[in-house]
Amino acid sequence: MDRYAVSQLTSQVPTMLALVRAGLGCALIPRSIMTMGVHGVRYRELAPADAHSVTLHACWSPDNPNPTLHRLAAALTREPRFHG
Repeated sequence: MDRYAVSQLTSQVPTMLALVRAGLGCALIPRSIMTMGVHGVRYRELAPADAHSVTLHACWSPDNPNPTLHRLAAALTREPRFHG
């Protein structure tokens, strides 16, 4: 069984925390959200790589037929500031 076969996508932090509480994974949230104090959710602070940058990654399925996705991926590939 592929343990990553199911995924959830949400932009609402309370929904993310509800999914985490239900045992359906983990979420990256801003520190300020910890004040919500959702019972049954463990919060861990991540150590920054350095004090001046945030590393972001983008991922997608190459089989996704959405033409907008492919235009975005091409634009990200051409943009030098998005390369490590």
